[in-house]
Amino acid sequence: MAEPIIQLKRNSLHGELASRLEDLIVSAHWGVGQTLPSERDMAEQFGLSRSVVRDAMRILAAKGLVNIRQGVGAVVTQDGRLAFVELLDLLLRRGSYTHQQLLHAREFLEASAAAATALNSTVADRRRIQDSLERYREAIVTRQHPDQVDIVHAEFHTSLVQATGNPVLMDLISPMVEISTAVTRPLIGHRDQWDDYLYHQAIHDAIARGDAEGSRLAVHRHMELSAAHLMRSGLLS
Repeated sequence: MAEPIIQLKRNSLHGELASRLEDLIVSAHWGVGQTLPSERDMAEQFGLSRSVVRDAMRILAAKGLVNIRQGVGAVVTQDGRLAFVELLDLLLRRGSYTHQQLLHAREFLEASAAAATALNSTVADRRRIQDSLERYREAIVTRQHPDQVDIVHAEFHTSLVQATGNPVLMDLISPMVEISTAVTRPLIGHRDQWDDYLYHQAIHDAIARGDAEGSRLAVHRHMELSAAHLMRSGLLS
């Protein structure tokens, strides 16, 4: 495939180059898994220094569009979800967002998703939610490794939001669940895990009944428990 001709303005060269390359990736000029031209080739093609090209690649990597691999180069990624998770984590650590703000945002979105799922989910959707709840219970009862508990815990929330059929909600809520779980994991003992499971069961039961308001309320109660864990740790005032 012939490389496109890119005309660059002479100010903020690395930002301009990153923007043009981003357009090419989004338009599928380079497909998922494909390696972009090397720094040297790009520098020669565009008449730029390798440091400018390198800075442009860093911008693309920060956006989750490429994965820079040692000895390979910049490889087009599947999507930007990982970058979104990392960005949320960075914003929390830098103090741009608070854990309370993140929890409130997640509560608002997930309560709406649960209500929509209660009204519109299919039999298959509800079966997936039930299966994920049972796996979560099994992981707690058999005292599986915390990493495995986290995985099946996240699966419950994923299956709930997936049932809305809205990929935007999936991409917004899933990183919030991942970060919240990572933060609260060290704060939760086995007894707390069982209490957490019971809140998940209440969400499931309300969805199974087709009770939109009950589903919404069950999510709010679940988030109250998460807030209590964060408050106990001093992360929430």
